Parts: sequence; structure tokens; C-alpha cells
Amino acid sequence: MEQNLGSDLSVEAGEDLSSYQFYAIQLYNGLAYLADGDPAGIVIGILQNKPTLGQAAQIRHACGSKSKIKLYDTVAANAHVKANGGKLDATTTAGDRILGIVTVGGNANELGELLLEPGYYPKS
Repeated sequence: MEQNLGSDLSVEAGEDLSSYQFYAIQLYNGLAYLADGDPAGIVIGILQNKPTLGQAAQIRHACGSKSKIKLYDTVAANAHVKANGGKLDATTTAGDRILGIVTVGGNANELGELLLEPGYYPKS
């Protein structure tokens, strides 16, 4: 898979993220956590490394960058996706905050590829 290295942000891991490379990450109180749907956290991008608690988490966040992603379910190319338990899910409804558009799809728990274009899913 082609990777546009784009821009990565370095943030201290607020929990052990060593098993979550290529999952969606959120910020909460200035620390990086697995994006679990907590509205208090802000989903900002995709984890590029495997940090443990207190280590630097490298998060791909720049609009227009590409990243490998862990898929929540079967996702086709060109789907808009949101975070669901840290994985990327194409089940979106009007007003959902999306992370981007899938450029290489796949099945549940496989790696796909995402073009980071954060925003809100269009209203119907």
C-alpha cells in the first residue's frame, strides 16, 4: 500500500496502545486514547506506532494524508468511515463525524487504507 507520510502528531499515550496500531485515536486531557465513542474525547487520527502508557503516540492526522487502517467490518473503497471501538466503520448516518474516505477496502479486522478527510457525514 502506498503511504503518503503527510503529517504525524506526537502525543503522550494515556493508556497502553501497543495492540492498536492503525486504529483511530482520540485526545482527552491532552493524552492519546483508543477512540471508543466517548463524546468527551476528540477523534483526531490514526495511530502509526505501538506505544505503551506514557510513551509517544505517533498519530497521522493531516487532511489529505493516507494511512493504513484497521477495519471494523467489511468496508468497500470510497466509503466514508467513522471510529467504532477504534476501528473504522462505514455505518454512518447524517451528522456523524467521519475520519475520511476508504481508498482500499477489505473485511472485518483486515487492514485497509484511508484518505484522511475529517468532517461530518452529509445530511440526507
